[in-house]
Amino acid sequence: MRISFNDLFIAKILMPKQSKACQYIVDRFLLYSLPLIFENKEFKNLFIEEAINNAIKEDSEISSILLTNLEIILENKINDLINMYESISIDELEKNLEFEIRELNREFSSLLSSKYASLADIFSTIVFGSILLPKKELAIEVREKIIKEEICFNDAIDKYSIGVEGESKGIIGPVMFNDIPDWLVTVLRKTTLNFPSQILPLEIGFMMVQTFEVNYPDFSCEDELKKIYRILVETTISEISKRIEFGAISNKMEVCVS
Repeated sequence: MRISFNDLFIAKILMPKQSKACQYIVDRFLLYSLPLIFENKEFKNLFIEEAINNAIKEDSEISSILLTNLEIILENKINDLINMYESISIDELEKNLEFEIRELNREFSSLLSSKYASLADIFSTIVFGSILLPKKELAIEVREKIIKEEICFNDAIDKYSIGVEGESKGIIGPVMFNDIPDWLVTVLRKTTLNFPSQILPLEIGFMMVQTFEVNYPDFSCEDELKKIYRILVETTISEISKRIEFGAISNKMEVCVS
């Protein structure tokens, strides 16, 4: 079945339960269209600048200038986009997107390096453990034992922790800081490496965490840079697709859905 993007956006409004599916289709459309969209160098520069600034919270949201310019490009490129989607397979579209992301570092390495301190903070990975205990008194007792080295944190997880933490050994990571809830990031940043945090009262019990390892991104590694650019691009596209006007994607443009 083929549907127009106008239909897709209307469905997103009228059928809230299907909004994630509709959002995903628009996300993929915009991502796979980037090689054509990025032919406009002025837009490409603005896109990457905003992607980086939004990641480090220098800007709170996608600018109206970026959205307006994208809408104009989509209208001007609509025939090229139709031809591309009718003649290229999904595998080829993905390869073209990968190539475009790989090329970003050649053009924006200086910009990325100038923001290293802030970006490293976001894209660093952490390995940490958590212990969940049913009573505060027990949590205090276990924490003291860990501090006095009467028991190591890992063994304390195995012996005392309840729920998922106990079953999974409570070790999490490596995971990026931006994939962790803000309240937990705050706790982890205040916690000394290989030392238990303060006890955290939760609705389901009392928790403490301990950081085992923090790894900062290596901007000299091509694979790591590609991963960072991919996250920046996908995050920005996701934000754009939530706000773009459906009229910007012509009703001549259709997608196949099964």
